[in-house]
Amino acid sequence: MTILAQRDKFGRRVGITRLGFWNPDKIKFPDLFCAIFMLHSMISEEEKTQIAGCTVIVDAKSFGMKQLRNMALEDIRVVVNFIQVYDSYDQYK
Repeated sequence: MTILAQRDKFGRRVGITRLGFWNPDKIKFPDLFCAIFMLHSMISEEEKTQIAGCTVIVDAKSFGMKQLRNMALEDIRVVVNFIQVYDSYDQYK
Protein backbone atom coordinates (compact mmCIF):
# COMPACT_ATOMS: atom_id res chain seq x y z
CA MET A 1 0.00 0.00 0.00
CA THR A 2 1.39 3.35 -1.01
CA ILE A 3 0.01 6.81 -0.36
CA LEU A 4 1.54 9.33 -2.73
CA ALA A 5 3.02 12.45 -1.15
CA GLN A 6 1.55 14.68 -3.86
CA ARG A 7 -2.16 14.95 -4.57
CA ASP A 8 -3.76 14.62 -8.00
CA LYS A 9 -4.75 17.67 -10.06
CA PHE A 10 -8.09 17.84 -8.23
CA GLY A 11 -6.45 17.87 -4.80
CA ARG A 12 -7.41 14.29 -3.98
CA ARG A 13 -5.12 12.03 -1.95
CA VAL A 14 -3.92 9.09 -4.08
CA GLY A 15 -3.49 5.58 -2.67
CA ILE A 16 -2.13 2.59 -4.58
CA THR A 17 -2.58 -1.01 -3.45
CA ARG A 18 -0.55 -3.68 -5.25
CA LEU A 19 -2.26 -6.94 -4.42
CA GLY A 20 0.26 -9.05 -6.34
CA PHE A 21 2.96 -8.07 -3.80
CA TRP A 22 0.97 -9.60 -0.93
CA ASN A 23 2.70 -12.71 0.40
CA PRO A 24 0.06 -14.74 2.28
CA ASP A 25 2.80 -16.88 3.86
CA LYS A 26 3.96 -13.82 5.82
CA ILE A 27 0.76 -11.81 6.31
CA LYS A 28 -2.71 -13.29 6.66
CA PHE A 29 -5.54 -11.60 4.79
CA PRO A 30 -7.37 -10.21 7.86
CA ASP A 31 -4.15 -8.46 8.93
CA LEU A 32 -3.64 -7.04 5.44
CA PHE A 33 -7.24 -5.81 5.30
CA CYS A 34 -6.96 -4.20 8.75
CA ALA A 35 -3.77 -2.38 7.71
CA ILE A 36 -5.40 -1.07 4.52
CA PHE A 37 -8.52 -0.04 6.46
CA MET A 38 -6.49 1.80 9.12
CA LEU A 39 -4.44 3.60 6.47
CA HIS A 40 -7.62 4.76 4.70
CA SER A 41 -9.06 5.85 8.04
CA MET A 42 -5.95 7.90 8.78
CA ILE A 43 -5.96 9.72 5.44
CA SER A 44 -9.69 10.38 5.77
CA GLU A 45 -8.90 12.46 8.88
CA GLU A 46 -7.06 15.07 6.80
CA GLU A 47 -9.20 18.14 6.33
CA LYS A 48 -8.13 18.60 2.71
CA THR A 49 -8.95 14.95 1.95
CA GLN A 50 -12.39 15.34 3.53
CA ILE A 51 -13.07 18.16 1.09
CA ALA A 52 -11.36 16.90 -2.09
CA GLY A 53 -11.66 13.15 -1.51
CA CYS A 54 -9.26 10.40 -2.45
CA THR A 55 -8.49 8.16 -5.38
CA VAL A 56 -7.72 4.50 -4.72
CA ILE A 57 -5.93 2.48 -7.38
CA VAL A 58 -5.86 -1.30 -7.01
CA ASP A 59 -3.14 -2.91 -9.10
CA ALA A 60 -4.00 -6.60 -9.46
CA LYS A 61 -1.03 -7.42 -11.70
CA SER A 62 0.64 -10.61 -10.43
CA PHE A 63 -2.35 -11.40 -8.20
CA GLY A 64 -2.78 -15.12 -8.61
CA MET A 65 -4.01 -18.36 -7.15
CA LYS A 66 -1.55 -18.16 -4.24
CA GLN A 67 -3.28 -15.03 -2.96
CA LEU A 68 -6.80 -16.12 -3.93
CA ARG A 69 -6.48 -19.45 -2.10
CA ASN A 70 -5.70 -17.55 1.09
CA MET A 71 -8.92 -15.54 0.99
CA ALA A 72 -12.04 -17.06 2.51
CA LEU A 73 -15.49 -16.27 1.10
CA GLU A 74 -16.15 -14.24 4.26
CA ASP A 75 -13.02 -12.18 3.53
CA ILE A 76 -14.27 -11.39 0.04
CA ARG A 77 -17.68 -10.46 1.44
CA VAL A 78 -16.07 -8.05 3.91
CA VAL A 79 -14.06 -6.38 1.13
CA VAL A 80 -17.15 -5.98 -1.08
CA ASN A 81 -19.10 -4.53 1.83
CA PHE A 82 -16.25 -2.12 2.58
CA ILE A 83 -16.22 -0.89 -1.02
CA GLN A 84 -20.02 -0.57 -1.16
CA VAL A 85 -20.23 1.39 2.08
CA TYR A 86 -17.51 3.85 1.09
CA ASP A 87 -18.83 4.10 -2.47
CA SER A 88 -22.32 4.90 -1.18
CA TYR A 89 -21.01 8.15 0.30
CA ASP A 90 -20.67 9.46 -3.26
CA GLN A 91 -24.43 9.83 -3.53
CA TYR A 92 -24.32 12.55 -0.87
CA LYS A 93 -21.87 14.77 -2.77
